[in-house]
Amino acid sequence: MNILLIGVLFFTPAFNKHHCDCSQIYGYNEAKFVFTGKVIKVSKKEKPYRDYKIKFSVISVEKGTIKLKKVKVHTGCLLESCCGIPFAVDSLYQVYVIERDKNNFTNSCTLTHKID
Repeated sequence: MNILLIGVLFFTPAFNKHHCDCSQIYGYNEAKFVFTGKVIKVSKKEKPYRDYKIKFSVISVEKGTIKLKKVKVHTGCLLESCCGIPFAVDSLYQVYVIERDKNNFTNSCTLTHKID
């Protein structure tokens, strides 16, 4: 009986703290830049907090001005459960960039998505 109760509590969404909760969706109007790009590098740093830098080769710009052919965008994680996007090298994405802590930033609370 105790095992059943623990299983119910663990798998009930209200008790599972590992989920993405976007209080706001950042779309085209909120984005600083919107571009289509190919991922060329994913790098991770742990300090002072976990952060991923995704380096893109810019193919086209839909909003804003990007003068460089390569752009770095930060994201907090790569897992959907923590509002991340599982960026894959050599894959194409339409990226919606917002500014966070003076960095270009994206996650699944923006409309960033993989292009098949």
